[in-house]
Parts: sequence; structure tokens; C-alpha cells
Amino acid sequence: FVEGHDVTESHRTQVSLRESEERYQALFAASPVPFMVLAPDAPDFTIIAANDAYFAATLTTRESLVGRRLFDVFPDDPSRLGQLGSEALATSLHHVLATRTTDAMERVRYDLALPHGGFEPHWWEAINAPILDDSGEVSAIIHQVTRVTELHYREEDELAEQERQAFLLKLSDALRAESSAEATADRALRMLSEQMRLDRCYIAIYRLAEDIGEFPHQMHDDRLPPLPAQVRLSNFPEGLEIVSDRTLVIDDTAEMEGLSDSE
Repeated sequence: FVEGHDVTESHRTQVSLRESEERYQALFAASPVPFMVLAPDAPDFTIIAANDAYFAATLTTRESLVGRRLFDVFPDDPSRLGQLGSEALATSLHHVLATRTTDAMERVRYDLALPHGGFEPHWWEAINAPILDDSGEVSAIIHQVTRVTELHYREEDELAEQERQAFLLKLSDALRAESSAEATADRALRMLSEQMRLDRCYIAIYRLAEDIGEFPHQMHDDRLPPLPAQVRLSNFPEGLEIVSDRTLVIDDTAEMEGLSDSE
């Protein structure tokens, strides 16, 4: 009793509210959707909390996030390609504050720092949503993220395949319009060089019985000298053996193995 009033019901209400909050916190921590809660204290946007899914997705910890200013944790860094722009994120958060509505950010690339050094590129989609109090004011902002790296690369592959098929169709139509083998070869090299942005592109003819390799058709950047008209195939035994069996791909000439310097 307080001043002659029974406060049993009030006590029960407080206990119920506390239990509800505990249940909410449990759901918050167990949610599979990565998100964090930001204070609407622009321009700082202090990180109030984040769930375990967010820590796992972004390779961060509670200690490294909670209680810190958002843009101290995720700053602009011009030295890192693909760093999430603070300006884009700040613009979205200010939009949420001004309109009290959810704002979906465009897909962005943000590179995650690896535990043992270095960075790994990832692509993300993010949604910023307001939490309104009883008066309709923004009391906090939910920043929800989805890592879509695999989807992004899959879409890139699909787009590249569509572009490849379109180019092959264009190439086929162009070559059919040529009246001679010479013109067909030159047209093919020119189109391939432009499409693939090559420094050098050529056709080689191997005359094995005569030990001769010829380069009758070639295109190259103006900075490069032309290839010789002929070479002796016996001067390049390792390379000849490889290209007679399969496609030869050299990713880094400084680290290639199995070929001589001349090859």
C-alpha cells in the first residue's frame, strides 16, 4: 500500500512490461535478419544496439559497434575501392528523420576487413526504417542489411552472357557481309579487339611441316610494334606443344611456368 492505495495491480503491470521487454530482447538477439538500432541524433547516429546476425554478417563485435558513432565505425576511406559512402548512408538516414518513412538504399559495395588482414569485397542492400514514439516522433532508426554478394555476381554473369551472345550475333552478321577471306579476317580482328579492349589481336597459321608460324592478320595498339611476319616454330617447342593440345591462358606473365622467356 502507498498512501492507503493498493498498488498490486500497478506492480503486476510493471512486471508484465519487464517480461515483455525481456522477450523482445530475446527475439531481437535471435532474429536471423541482420540489423542494428541507431539513435536519431544526427549527424552522429549513435549505434544503440545490434543483433547477433548483424555481427556475423559484418564480421564485427558488440564491443566494436554499440555505443559508437555510426560514421566512426563505417567511415569514408578513399584508399579502399568499394567503401560504402557515408554521404549515401547519411542522406538515407536524414530522409527517414524528415519523412518518418522507410527508405531503401541502392545496392552498394562494402569490403569487409578480414581477421588476419586484408579485405574481401561484398555487396549489400540496406533498408532504414523509423521507430516512432507515442507522439509520432522518430525515437530510433532500424538499419537492416542483406548481403547479396552471390546474387550480385550471378546477375553480373547473366548480364555478361547476354552481352556475349549479342556480340556473337553481331559478329556473325558482319562476317557474312564480307566478300573475301581477307576482309572477313580483318573485320573479325577489328570487332574482337574493340569488344574485348585488347592491346593486340592476331591470327596465327602454323605450317608444321615447314617449321613456320605466320601472322598474316594482326591488329595492335599504336604503342606496340607489329609481330614479325614469320617465326620458326622450333624456337618455341613448349608453347607449340601446349597450344596444339588446349587453349593457353597466362594470367600473369611474371609468374608463368613452363615457358621460356622468348616464348
